[in-house]
Amino acid sequence: MPFSVVQTRGARGHGELSVVPDSWVQGTSSGKMYLFWPNSQDRVNTEILKNQKKITHRVGIIEAQLNTLLNYTDVGNAEAALVDKPLISNFEELSEFESSLSNEEYFQQISKAKKIEIVDKNVQNRLFALLDGIFDKNFLVKCSWTGISKTGTKIAMNSYKNILKLFKHVGSTNVIKVSDEMLKTFLMKRLKHAEERAKAKGIRKSSSRVRQPK
Repeated sequence: MPFSVVQTRGARGHGELSVVPDSWVQGTSSGKMYLFWPNSQDRVNTEILKNQKKITHRVGIIEAQLNTLLNYTDVGNAEAALVDKPLISNFEELSEFESSLSNEEYFQQISKAKKIEIVDKNVQNRLFALLDGIFDKNFLVKCSWTGISKTGTKIAMNSYKNILKLFKHVGSTNVIKVSDEMLKTFLMKRLKHAEERAKAKGIRKSSSRVRQPK
């Protein structure tokens, strides 16, 4: 039997939603609608209608929660797809990435994706993970902080402001914020030893070393 959801008003004028059979809803020639409530209604019918209302309400809540969950999952999957991109292996990709990061929406997408990926609370380890996550190790050999090198001119990493901004944003935690000086020191040291890291065999997760107190 098909049902309809109708709103009625009690003696005090308060509105109330009810689920009733379609046959109870009647119309007049003037287009007005009214509810034909059988005199034979008893407690059982009342309880059935109350339960129907509760079920309808709960189904609505469940649908809303399910839609929210599905939307969150879709967003999460879209952001997770960005985790391994882009892997910079040449000068053209470096320049393109720097230019793309000037778009605030793209910057936030990459930043959020990397924050999801990097869960370490140690700032140095976070910087290590980001460095390894977006740069090919062999390409880093061609870079230095200022572009000056004993072996010739290299790519000056300090001129890529948007990429440095990304490092500061992702590397920071709620407790420690990555400063310009902190990032400079980190990259100078890492780029100085880039060739050694590129030649290292196997894959090893980079991490900072914490000296134990004597």
